[in-house]
Amino acid sequence: MPHARGTWPLVGSRTGHGAEKVGPGRSTLLAVGGIASVRYTPMLLVVLVELLLVSLLFTSSGLLAAVTVRQVDTFQIVVNLSLMPLMFFSGAMFPPNGLPGRLDTVVKLNPLTYGVDAVRRTPPGPDVLTSEQTRLMLGDWNPPVYAELGVLAALTAAVLGLATYRFSRTQ
Repeated sequence: MPHARGTWPLVGSRTGHGAEKVGPGRSTLLAVGGIASVRYTPMLLVVLVELLLVSLLFTSSGLLAAVTVRQVDTFQIVVNLSLMPLMFFSGAMFPPNGLPGRLDTVVKLNPLTYGVDAVRRTPPGPDVLTSEQTRLMLGDWNPPVYAELGVLAALTAAVLGLATYRFSRTQ
């Protein structure tokens, strides 16, 4: 029996299916981590939750774009033009601190910044990845990992809710 348009199960299943595709990559990364001297601790489960939240957020965003944009060619352009700047301005490629004014604002508004910072600070090991230069600072405040996860969870819920609403309005 088909689902009624706008139901949470339909949108949730599509979102879960998209985030599930990232699972084998996470598992492989954890399996190979021992070669790179990664200590296996319970905190790695928190890393999996962080990666799941980031993948759910971007899968939900892709679902929202797919429901909003009508042409396949336009959808591909929109996704590519939005994902590349999000990746480059997330702190994954260069440190998020010490940027000029406008770029600093863009980095702080980027949701992927909070996911990258949380993943960078969670795993055990030497503090090479959490130096002052690579840590996300909002003024003089360094947000804790649980606050960054809260931001990601709230954005994921908002984007998924908006995608569900848009899906129910699609003809």
